[in-house]
Amino acid sequence: MTPKKRVRLVRKYLSGKASAAEKAKLSRWYHAFGRDLEVRLPGGPEAEAKLEQRLWERLREVVASEADAGGLPSAVSIKAQRRPRYRWAAAAAVLLCLLLPAGWWLWREQHVQPQIAMDAGNGDKERDIPPAAGYAVLTLADGSKVDLDDATAGTLTRQGKTTVSQQRGGQLVYRQDAGDMSTNAAIRYNVLSIPRGGQYRLTLPDGTRVWLNAASSLRYPVAFTGKERSVELNGEAYFEVEKKAGQPFHVKAGGADIAVLGTSFDVAAYRDEPVIKTTLIAGAVRVTGARASSLLAPRQQGQLTKRGDLLVKENADITDVLAWKEGLFRFNSADVSEVMRQLARWYDVEIAYADAVPAGHITGTLPRNTNLSEVLKVLKLNGIKVNVEGRVLTVQAE
Repeated sequence: MTPKKRVRLVRKYLSGKASAAEKAKLSRWYHAFGRDLEVRLPGGPEAEAKLEQRLWERLREVVASEADAGGLPSAVSIKAQRRPRYRWAAAAAVLLCLLLPAGWWLWREQHVQPQIAMDAGNGDKERDIPPAAGYAVLTLADGSKVDLDDATAGTLTRQGKTTVSQQRGGQLVYRQDAGDMSTNAAIRYNVLSIPRGGQYRLTLPDGTRVWLNAASSLRYPVAFTGKERSVELNGEAYFEVEKKAGQPFHVKAGGADIAVLGTSFDVAAYRDEPVIKTTLIAGAVRVTGARASSLLAPRQQGQLTKRGDLLVKENADITDVLAWKEGLFRFNSADVSEVMRQLARWYDVEIAYADAVPAGHITGTLPRNTNLSEVLKVLKLNGIKVNVEGRVLTVQAE
């Protein structure tokens, strides 16, 4: 992690704006900072408070040892008996002193402590939440993980006869050696995981392009061999499948099996949604569930229920379906609960309802690269009031 990224990460965490992906990165950073026990940042204030306490204690230990060795200015100290509201600003500054070449300059010149103290002391102030970014974690065949936000552009690794590289702008590319279709070697699988508040693109070994939405993951082999190409999706993705005669492409998503030869389509298979939606843009796909199967034509949408029943919707609004891929929120008479689930994934927030879910529908279009406050204005125009406390949105009808 570069020094600038360290600064941004600490500041976002202290101000309560860190996403789940950034909190996980802080946890890994903390682990590398000297703990033998792996520490995670699960949801919930109690678990987070434990991590804060442990990090705080570790900082005290390190500061004490550094001070004894003459490595820190004598004015820097952390006291255990009383930790005021701005304790994390001081801790962050000390941490930066330890880990950044220019850490002490940052403390002196940019005055981190007063800035954070002001934010923490204003409990009634609605702190804006930024949109998602290009966060992703790649799990390799051996179980090791690569934080793609930290990885530089270029070759990341080579697995068998496949090269894995990252390109600028948030894109992972697999290149399988020409002519390598051997079926004798053991199949290696990778998993690309996109946390809430993230988005990423992927080019598979066969040239198929995939756009992954927030809170999604895709499991796939590092080389396509044998009679078919098969991947497993959780969440939402848009596919542009490379045609390969005699080697059909399959997407397994929840209880659905989507078979294609070469086509463009979107699959939304979030576990918190009532149905799995497969929307065909071009070509042909067959959607198969536990109790039904149907061949879709362009502009049709297959809706597979958790029971395995399949409903085919004619003339699906492709603009609405692909709005996320084009960088837009597009709500066309959408249910309130559906809208809030989208916002939860994109802004990495939790949703609560003051009473029942408000009746009515939401209509509006705006860029997804906007802060949460702009989205809340659209909701307000539709008669929906949202109170923001940290990363919890409480929804009620006005």
